[in-house]
Amino acid sequence: MKIYGIENFTICLGYKSKILKKHLLKKKISMDFDDAGINPGILKRIFLVKDRISKPTFISYGDTLAQINFNNLMSNHKKSKCIFTIVVAPIQNPFGLVKWNSKGQATSFNEKPVLNHFIGYAVI
Repeated sequence: MKIYGIENFTICLGYKSKILKKHLLKKKISMDFDDAGINPGILKRIFLVKDRISKPTFISYGDTLAQINFNNLMSNHKKSKCIFTIVVAPIQNPFGLVKWNSKGQATSFNEKPVLNHFIGYAVI
């Protein structure tokens, strides 16, 4: 991550935290750890470390792997003047989607639509 100028990390741990922490400490990278346990979701974990966020910060949900140009992501985030920028990817749903009315009657059918899903990267 040094190629993008990212040098400090806060790792929000949960599932298998001891194994992950042991592995990451071998990397000799400046990082802090916060272990909220297994139950909190990503937004709760971010909330718990909010005091460590003082400037635009990358968020990465640990089970996602993607080729992200972090310089472009940060540049676009700053240009947008938004508080939160998320990265999405188009994924073709393998099923058709049906909408129903209050009488249980189908009102529309969308054959295998392409949906935009949050893939676990953001800037706050």
